[in-house]
Amino acid sequence: MSSQTPDATAYETALKAITSAWTWRVVIQHGGNLKVAVELDASITVTVPAGVAVDDVVGAIRRQEMKIARTVRTAREWAPEHPTKELVGGEGFPWMGRSHRLRIVAAGAPVELEDGPAGWLRLHTDHAGDATALITWYSQRGIAWINNPSLFQQTGHYWQNRCGIHTPVTYRAVDLGETLAKVRLGSTPQVILHWAVFQLESTAVKFLLLRELCHVAAGRRLGQAEHQRLLHMHMPGWSETDRRMRKEWRRTWIGAVASRPRPETPCG
Repeated sequence: MSSQTPDATAYETALKAITSAWTWRVVIQHGGNLKVAVELDASITVTVPAGVAVDDVVGAIRRQEMKIARTVRTAREWAPEHPTKELVGGEGFPWMGRSHRLRIVAAGAPVELEDGPAGWLRLHTDHAGDATALITWYSQRGIAWINNPSLFQQTGHYWQNRCGIHTPVTYRAVDLGETLAKVRLGSTPQVILHWAVFQLESTAVKFLLLRELCHVAAGRRLGQAEHQRLLHMHMPGWSETDRRMRKEWRRTWIGAVASRPRPETPCG
């Protein structure tokens, strides 16, 4: 320990000597232990307790270098590449794994999906300035899909029964950032999904419902081994579904839109 703490730049310069191929960020805090975190974008955040010498930090990182390298490789492989969409006619917007082309219209609901597998996704011109109407549509249509009793195995109620849940569960769709789904336990459990997951195949959405409902059935957050045992019991082959889902999620649209320099003339 030294009497004076170097600034973050001094640590970052020393860490770059280990490898300049990694992006380093150092945060200095009072107390605690040295921590290393590989972020979603594969950058590395090193939290350093105040007073720790630069050489001591470098030595600690070198001892973890192989583990960090493996984690960085994995992060780069799975790093998000979410697209930016243009709200113009012909742009593709998936619903449950099937792409539908956008049509800007001057009449009708803010957003409406035409019947048929190749139906247009109609966006009213008054709502074509940003993604708000589309996000609302995905959220509302997705929750309606989950709560639709006529869809049998695709509903939340079906998976609740499979898991032995006989009390009400509420479903919500919101912006969760990079998180696809999460659960809130309690007297009225909530399964919360990212609104954008309804662009994925229905199998992925069903898996997310089951994944979170396993915790609801137990009334607690399950450990990894117990959780995986239940997933395998209810959905054999779930791990492959999970892998495909995560791969597809990397390139799923989560709301970014390009600016429109001039309005598009709507269709009739």
